[in-house]
Amino acid sequence: MWFTGVGDRVGRLDPSSEKITFLEGVSEGSEPHALVWARDGNLYWAEQVSGRVGRYDPRTKRVTESAYNLPPRNGIHAVAEMPDGSLWWALQGADKLARFDLGSQRFDKFISFPPKSGPHEVEYAESTDSLYVTLAFSSRIARHDLASGRTSYLKTPFPRPPAEAQVARLSSAEVAQVTDLALDSKERYLWVSTFLGGSLLRYDLASGEETTVICGTEPPGATLVFAEDRQGRMWVSEPAPAAIARIDP
Repeated sequence: MWFTGVGDRVGRLDPSSEKITFLEGVSEGSEPHALVWARDGNLYWAEQVSGRVGRYDPRTKRVTESAYNLPPRNGIHAVAEMPDGSLWWALQGADKLARFDLGSQRFDKFISFPPKSGPHEVEYAESTDSLYVTLAFSSRIARHDLASGRTSYLKTPFPRPPAEAQVARLSSAEVAQVTDLALDSKERYLWVSTFLGGSLLRYDLASGEETTVICGTEPPGATLVFAEDRQGRMWVSEPAPAAIARIDP
């Protein structure tokens, strides 16, 4: 199991021996986040604070870090792997998605969102050929249709906070904030966590219908990160009240 830690760690856990090994060469103050084993055989991860992409080559055992052609203060955070092997990264600080081409080792396409929207997580749905993005600073969920190049927004039950107060109020329990998102194994539903909203949003990809799923948490209940197990079951972490919940679709 490979993982990142915001304390400038990238490592692996061997479940058999329970041994943890950290990679050498990850820069101090980089704050690694999402990671992915790409089709070229390398491990890539986002370094949100430094605005760089880290890469580990298992053949040479070498770690490299580069901002490539990304804008400064881009706040790179999440990644989605595409069927062709390319990688779409969410640039939370630059209000963009950026596509990384493995062959050229360059970011070759960008998708822009409104200023201060904060694209946080990204998922690709093959069934709709679309990228879905949580815009954490504006409590919106974007859908970018790759065929048409058009971006639309899914309906949410949360009011959008005023632009000038967005960042300041992110830690306030009065504001619900869309955070992580995940597709079930059959791509029937798109699930979205709401952090301090204490619930989940479920979108039927065929009809677009939105359902608010109450998780039984009480204020300041929170939902955050999704995971799927080997049986295809969905789980979500609840940092308040310090629990992990299984989702029954």
